[in-house]
Amino acid sequence: MRGRTTRMNDHRNSQHTNVLSFGPFSLFAAERLLKKADEPIPLGDRALDVLIVLAERAGEVVTHRELISMVWPSVTVEDANLRNHISALRKALGDGRDGARYVSNVVGRGYCFVAPEIEPDVENADAMGEPAD
Repeated sequence: MRGRTTRMNDHRNSQHTNVLSFGPFSLFAAERLLKKADEPIPLGDRALDVLIVLAERAGEVVTHRELISMVWPSVTVEDANLRNHISALRKALGDGRDGARYVSNVVGRGYCFVAPEIEPDVENADAMGEPAD
């Protein structure tokens, strides 16, 4: 996922599965699914959209305006809405607990996905790409 720049609708319609593993989590962007140890993590659509955008641009600062325009296209949204979804995302990820850090706030600029990415094994990529129902 690193380095890919696609729009949110591309995730929802993609036939190709991208899996990003970080910490105990696996993010299946095309399926719009976040798992921890093979268990789905309940996360609202907008918080999941925020995670996908940040994860695709891991290591880069994504401004508040960029996040809002990608997650809420053609809608006027206050920064407080973004902060609420970031908060929900951090809570779901356990960000800050036991030293785990996934989303960093860059004061006055935006947010950055800072979790080290774990590349899936080529042999296991197909198994990881098929989320359990």
